[in-house]
Amino acid sequence: MRGDEDWVAHTELQACAPGGARHRMFLAVSRPNPQADGGWEVSLRISPLLDPPIRLIGEDGWQAINIALTFAEHQLRDLIAKGWIFHLQDDPIDELPLSPADLAALWGRTAG
Repeated sequence: MRGDEDWVAHTELQACAPGGARHRMFLAVSRPNPQADGGWEVSLRISPLLDPPIRLIGEDGWQAINIALTFAEHQLRDLIAKGWIFHLQDDPIDELPLSPADLAALWGRTAG
């Protein structure tokens, strides 16, 4: 994919690094695109972590999106384990941070 992906799902989070630096984090998944080999490709952007976006391939569009969302969730869980704190973009920074269960809920899953 090029740099002009057709983002079909996106959200913004406030992120606070362990040292206190604050960042706006933009998460986005592109529209699935069929590939010549029969697979389906999506781009995943987690800015500023994955910028430029990475490409992920699934057997069909549904699987490609699911792979991207699962990858994004694991990236954020890993950052939480390293001391990062996340909030929804519109929440005051002094509100309770998002937990791993909250992250799972962003994607309509239960934590586990």
